[in-house]
Amino acid sequence: METTSHSRQFIGGKIRRTTITLDYPIEFEGTTYTEIGLRRLTAGEVAAFMDAAREMVEADANANPRAPIFVDTNGEPVPDGLFDALDDDDGFKLDEAAKDFLPRRFQAVPRASDSTPTDGSDTEPTS
Repeated sequence: METTSHSRQFIGGKIRRTTITLDYPIEFEGTTYTEIGLRRLTAGEVAAFMDAAREMVEADANANPRAPIFVDTNGEPVPDGLFDALDDDDGFKLDEAAKDFLPRRFQAVPRASDSTPTDGSDTEPTS
């Protein structure tokens, strides 16, 4: 039986990886983090994550699966618990940077109250 190996290499477009330097480096579970990388996911990785996230939520309705876009200096996913331990300013910086690396399907959908008024609608309080 012959197997086919699929090799891929992205050849342009937007950046697929970046590194964010932490303002407040942290030691977590015996590892020191001075920076955290972000990477874009492939379609296959998104499908696998969605399956895993579905299982996590079915097992625990309060689970909050995090897309595996955050990596350490070796390219390995960082532990989920690290995010709760980060200084809030570093967490915010990572959240902001993540906007450019999350697939569109995972980006927040704006609420109606967050949008600007439509033409002809009131822009001031009515009461």
